[in-house]
Amino acid sequence: MYNLLVTAQEDAWDDPSGSYLLERARFLEFTDQSIRDRFERLDELAVVSLCGFPALFAYESPRRKPARRGYITRVTIEPRFVRVGFKLDPQTRPIAPEDLEVIQRTLGIDNTFELNRTHWAVKDVNLTEALRRLEGVRKTRVLQAANRFALLAVRSILDAAEPFEVDLAGTRFKVEPQRLSPGPWPASQSSGLDEKSDGPWPQPLQLDCSWATGRTRLIVSAKPGSGDRYQGHVSLVVSVLLTSRQLLFLNVANALQESIGPTVHYSALATIVSRIPDDPAEKQRRSHHVSTIRRLFLNSGLPRTSDSAMDAFDIAMPGGEVKPSPGIALRRLTQLALLKLPFLVKNQTDVIEGRPYLDPDKLIEEDLEEPVDAPVPDDTDADLIEEQEQLDAPPIASLDPSRWSDPRLDLKPSQVMPFLEKQRLQLPPTLTAQLCAALSSGKHLLLVGPPGTGKTVLAQALAESAREDGYCNGAFVATASADWSTFDTIGGYAMDKEGHFSFRPGVFLRAIEQRKWLLIDEVNRADIDRSFGELMTVLAGGRTDTAFTQANGAAVSIGPGVGESHRMTPAFRVVATMNTWDKTSLFRLSYAVQRRFAVVFIGIPLDEMYAQILDTCAKEDADGAPALGDEAVQRMKRLFSLSGLLAHRPLGPALAIDMVRYQRHRQEGGTGFTEAISLFLLPQLEGLDADPASAIFRALRDAVGGWADEVSVAELRARYRDLFPSATLTES
Repeated sequence: MYNLLVTAQEDAWDDPSGSYLLERARFLEFTDQSIRDRFERLDELAVVSLCGFPALFAYESPRRKPARRGYITRVTIEPRFVRVGFKLDPQTRPIAPEDLEVIQRTLGIDNTFELNRTHWAVKDVNLTEALRRLEGVRKTRVLQAANRFALLAVRSILDAAEPFEVDLAGTRFKVEPQRLSPGPWPASQSSGLDEKSDGPWPQPLQLDCSWATGRTRLIVSAKPGSGDRYQGHVSLVVSVLLTSRQLLFLNVANALQESIGPTVHYSALATIVSRIPDDPAEKQRRSHHVSTIRRLFLNSGLPRTSDSAMDAFDIAMPGGEVKPSPGIALRRLTQLALLKLPFLVKNQTDVIEGRPYLDPDKLIEEDLEEPVDAPVPDDTDADLIEEQEQLDAPPIASLDPSRWSDPRLDLKPSQVMPFLEKQRLQLPPTLTAQLCAALSSGKHLLLVGPPGTGKTVLAQALAESAREDGYCNGAFVATASADWSTFDTIGGYAMDKEGHFSFRPGVFLRAIEQRKWLLIDEVNRADIDRSFGELMTVLAGGRTDTAFTQANGAAVSIGPGVGESHRMTPAFRVVATMNTWDKTSLFRLSYAVQRRFAVVFIGIPLDEMYAQILDTCAKEDADGAPALGDEAVQRMKRLFSLSGLLAHRPLGPALAIDMVRYQRHRQEGGTGFTEAISLFLLPQLEGLDADPASAIFRALRDAVGGWADEVSVAELRARYRDLFPSATLTES
């Protein structure tokens, strides 16, 4: 219960400790009858009880003055009046009239006239809980205003995207921004924002960052914060496109909410937040790790608020403008994200195409030459680190391809052909149509054929076509091996850098996490029944719960359902390649495996197509090498034909192309041709029986005869004899 005292007297509650005279007839107005029966006599027991209740001292509405919380200290009864002694609570903020109106019914004030009449009521309401709700309303109101300015600022940074260049540790980056489709309005209602008045949600940016030896892609986006403290706060996030790894997180609304000046400053943490372990050796290693990043940051030329934080940008109030400019803010954030990326991503090959621009291990090794103390962040960074640690816990999900969750995959030959042409891969039109139909019908693919027929390139072209059409992010490539197990495909517990065991996903789960198709090269080298395990159920359209849990405590589950930790959407595919002959390490694929895949044979081209490929490769302007002479080209055509080598050992054009390229650089006529045979062709003939080995030697003899010198021909014969001692090597 609580006491509610309302007055029209101008300064009645201005004194923190005073008294107030009230007409006795107005005591217990607007009070339930059961409570009136208990207190109306105002006897000693009633007074003791009333003094034990908290009190709310309010003014009549026309006065527009704040109410105060406090206590009644004494009650003196006079003939027609009641004198009330009171004391205000200095720890409770005054309650503005508009706030009082918001929680009016929560306070038990059901009659709108009640706040327009002087009286003393007793309400059967928990005043503390009611005022706690008011604090929530106040925070929402403040957050709403802060979020509106934060959304304005973040949108201006994202809208300022133009191509730019940045430098980092001696590497020049070209950054090409691409605007992505805006995501849905956040489901959380705690932000105080409204889509109709504040929307749409800002468009995220994809930053294509390229350098001389490679490229990577970042995502810059607006996100609502999570957790008890930062729920609904508009924040700016820089993350890696194909992973859940967050590089930078700036809680834009939080600083606006707590600011008291005309300019709000924003810093971005330039080091890696991690707890220093107790183990001395690990503590020293971690210290060097942090020290290396700090050294790079101090030499980066980025503006600093401390040795651990970058001066990202300012927001000027009351207009909410980003200073010095939104474009400069984006460039600074991009440069810092690129600095941190190599240290935060465990497998750089997952997110970098080509050669990485920084080698963290090498840099740390250089720093290890001298002992260092554990770097201690500046006191000014404490709030920044706390915010980053809390928001790092739930990683920011990567942006899904636009059709990743479509109910069906629909891949057309016309969409695939440009990617085949780009790779100079020539396939019969009917074969391309078969591949697209198999994938669109829900099947995974098993590409079977001789070496060099372009199976791996074809698989990558199919994945790239699906990426272009929004079904995936391309191909996640893994090469099978004989020692594969479910640890390699699903994952398992492994020791991390901190010495703790945590779940490490296998190639199947990593492909799903990165929204890529899984390309398994040389699948016949693995025992698929053993290494796929529970995935056999998943490949058939079912689901499975594994025995593993993630770092956040959630179970690892795989299947088509929305609630799975790793959802295999209708757009996800596994494309595997298999050599038709590989006697060195060949596992038979069970019927159970084959039922889950459409098996497509990729054969060698017909002679006419093979000849076209050789002509193109011999003359194309590639890496500056001279064209291959007509004599060599004609001999290659005769060798790689169904009347020559291919009648006895089917080999795809990739091998012939390697031989052509070698000869173009060697430029030694018949000698170069013979060397190319020894270097590239002979290793592919291993395992032949005597009769086909003898026939192939005759084809080789005819190909080099009358053109190569005797020494090189003799060396070829000797090498062939070592490989096939039982073959008949005739002179003519």
